[in-house]
Amino acid sequence: MKYITLGEGELSGVVFDLGEFLTYLEQLTDSRKARGKRYSLAIILVMIMLAKLAQNNKPAQVAKWIRLRHTELTRALNLKRPTVPSLNTIRRALADVIDIEELEQLLRRFLYQKYGGRQTVLVVLDGKTLRGTIPVGQTQGVHLLAAYLPGEGIVLMQVDVDKKENGISAAPRVLGRLDLRNKVVCGDAMFAQRELSVQILAQGGDYIWFVKDNQPRLRTDVEQFFTPPRQSAGWHIPQLAQE
Repeated sequence: MKYITLGEGELSGVVFDLGEFLTYLEQLTDSRKARGKRYSLAIILVMIMLAKLAQNNKPAQVAKWIRLRHTELTRALNLKRPTVPSLNTIRRALADVIDIEELEQLLRRFLYQKYGGRQTVLVVLDGKTLRGTIPVGQTQGVHLLAAYLPGEGIVLMQVDVDKKENGISAAPRVLGRLDLRNKVVCGDAMFAQRELSVQILAQGGDYIWFVKDNQPRLRTDVEQFFTPPRQSAGWHIPQLAQE
């Protein structure tokens, strides 16, 4: 893997070790037969990732972006042949070859070990609807719930929230796949639920919830902890014994 050296002041951003990431991707299970296989699954995924970072989301767009940069990519990735994966190869890899759960676990381990999680304590839960996914005439599109490290800007885990559920029911699936030992999970008022709080504690973590008027009784109970006790007439606070 070759490196690009940036001069001082040329560009500000995040440095990502693509070579190390490629090594991690080589651990993925490749279900394809050896015969006729020109590119490793790791090489295909790296190219797809680079195209995605360049705002190419559809397979045809990804394939075109890769094809237009085949010279640079084959040289940077030290490929033996001066060719790049075709559209069909990319589609087949995404649809049939990649085990999504295995890939998510590997990505989570890579980002957690290399770019965060060692000193980061706070893990934030947040949900977003993907732009451009709301069909005409409807009000709901693809909605994702993510757990991420705000300090590093790294998503540890995210799931697709089904139209029949919401962030409350999806949160246990997200947190259940994370190591929460010595972590503090934070989320808005929607996540202030007893079962989710118990799950976080059981996984060795702690939590901070924002409590609002959507749960009036809970808010009243919490406010009591911060309200000074009322003193009735005739009662006084005893003085401490003098040593």
